[in-house]
Amino acid sequence: MREPETSPVDASSRTIPKEWGEGAFSGNGLVGFMAYAPEGHVMAWEIGRTDVMERREGGEADCDAFRLPIGRVVLLAPPGEGWLAMDPREADVRGAVGEVGFRSLTHAVHDAILIEIDGPGRLGFQPGYSMPLSVEYNRPIPISLMNPPPVVSYLDGRLVCAQSASPGLPYATIVDDLGGGRFLVAVGRGERPVDEAERILKVAREEGWDGLLESHAAWWHAYHAASSATLPDAKIQRHYDLQVYKLACATRADRPAMDLLGPWTFRTVWAATWWNLNIQLCYPPVYPANHPELGESFLRLLHEARPNFVENAAPWGDAAVVGRATDRDGLGSFEGEWCNLPWACQVAWRHWRYTMDEAVLRDDVLPLLRRCMNYYRHLLHEGVDGRLHLPTGVSPEYHELAMDTNINLALIRWGCGVLVGAGEAEWREVIDRLAPFPTDANGISIGAGVVLQRSHRHFSHLLAVYPLHLLDPDLEAERELIERSLAHWVGMDEEFVGYSYAAAASMYALLGKGDEALTMLGLYFERFGTPNTMYLEHGGWGAPTLETPLAVLSSVQEMLLQSHGSVLRLFPAVPTSWREVAFENWRAEGAFLVSAVRCEGETREVRLASLAGEPCRVRVDLREPVVEIDGRRTACLTEGRDLVIPLKRGEVAHLRTSQP
Repeated sequence: MREPETSPVDASSRTIPKEWGEGAFSGNGLVGFMAYAPEGHVMAWEIGRTDVMERREGGEADCDAFRLPIGRVVLLAPPGEGWLAMDPREADVRGAVGEVGFRSLTHAVHDAILIEIDGPGRLGFQPGYSMPLSVEYNRPIPISLMNPPPVVSYLDGRLVCAQSASPGLPYATIVDDLGGGRFLVAVGRGERPVDEAERILKVAREEGWDGLLESHAAWWHAYHAASSATLPDAKIQRHYDLQVYKLACATRADRPAMDLLGPWTFRTVWAATWWNLNIQLCYPPVYPANHPELGESFLRLLHEARPNFVENAAPWGDAAVVGRATDRDGLGSFEGEWCNLPWACQVAWRHWRYTMDEAVLRDDVLPLLRRCMNYYRHLLHEGVDGRLHLPTGVSPEYHELAMDTNINLALIRWGCGVLVGAGEAEWREVIDRLAPFPTDANGISIGAGVVLQRSHRHFSHLLAVYPLHLLDPDLEAERELIERSLAHWVGMDEEFVGYSYAAAASMYALLGKGDEALTMLGLYFERFGTPNTMYLEHGGWGAPTLETPLAVLSSVQEMLLQSHGSVLRLFPAVPTSWREVAFENWRAEGAFLVSAVRCEGETREVRLASLAGEPCRVRVDLREPVVEIDGRRTACLTEGRDLVIPLKRGEVAHLRTSQP
């Protein structure tokens, strides 16, 4: 099967964009830039680095660690007509202003930014004001809170900007003019930030300009070769390609976990790590895209922050919990949101399911999940009905507290089920005695006695439906409950934000309703889409959150491939208008690589490669399917709607229709 042909995504304009949500972005998981023309500049590259932070009191939700701005590299040239283009395949940004052309990129391996200009121009640097982005966003900055101003100097022909972060580590930016219109930019952080920036530049200079371009291109070509998709909708195709690119810009296996900004800079109240939905939506699409290595940054975050999760749960030494917003250390109060950390464990569990790496389950998932379930076990109490109930608590972002909140009951059922499946039988009693999900005439409630009676942008009460998959749409009664609950929630969308429509699309995809899923995505693009796919929250905040466009990527993936419950569902929710669809080397739970082609509205060909030897059950609409394993025609059992394929580790199965 040939890889589907795709053309580079061209996010070009005949004028240089003047807004952050229109700019062209680049990154390598630690450093990056957004290219646009803010505040009258003819062109600027706004520099970001994810670990440039400081702590100070007064943060929202008791989070006192915030990102700091770095500054802008600016093009000093006469104004003129211009254009800007971002190519995710080459991972670079090109353009022109008047007679000056330029190419720029964040190197894929080295933490250096390369900018090359051609024409009568030069580069300068405008320092950012060293003040937490969140504080600057919310209110005027009193003199008593101000950090010292930046110090700009020249060292051996290089511009050096040193900046202080009084409660944090200082940082410095160097703009190195190599001559011939070529520049290297590096940001250092630590006790000797200039020295760190110098080390970055030294390594880059030793490789040479042409060598840097070659190694950058080689890394990104290998990255994009891991998987692909061919979609009939140009807008969704562009969104898909840019999100796969964005993921590797935002994190890497050896780089910090994604927060809501990635390696970019913007004035925002959310310049921290958020746990009540946000980080949990960032990581799931890395797995179908066949980039599980990107999920390793999230596993490392959970591992390194585990002692602080335990401290958050004091005085219970056998438990763990995390609040709504923290630094990457995970330390902070939680104000009754018990669900955040177990939901994060579900994302880590997905990493295991997509890789079948037993070390991830043993060392990362089970120890932390056990502590999360212990936290719940301390809260549970026996009611007069003999059932285990939760006290009054929070369903994230709903205005009314409730007992037996559905989000927490769902996470307890899921988490204890994972522990039982891992051989810890003592958790079975919790599952058997746990209170049932509270429901009402409209479907799933917020909690006991609290019905959903106003627009609710979060899907917290529906977590049992998605992404936990505790309710089975193949069972008539449970399907009716899902449909009723979803219709009621979507029917009050006045307060919906971008991720609300993404979650609704994923739930419609779960039900096999591709047209309805596509409608939800259409509402997302209509109401929240930006030219560069960077999501800016509504309501006048104008603040970016990284998770939402990535959640839309998940929705698209789930329309074409689902693998929860140990069944590979091929094209489960394809819209009727999508007659030609293909994807190559998407990863599924059980560690399968799946490729499939759909032509003229019918599935024609499927390829399955088993990486772990897990049982292989496939649900696909092939007419009279023929199965070959490593070239040998193979008989398969049919159980209900599923085809059971005897596929061993390392083997490849091809499925095709016997019809011409």
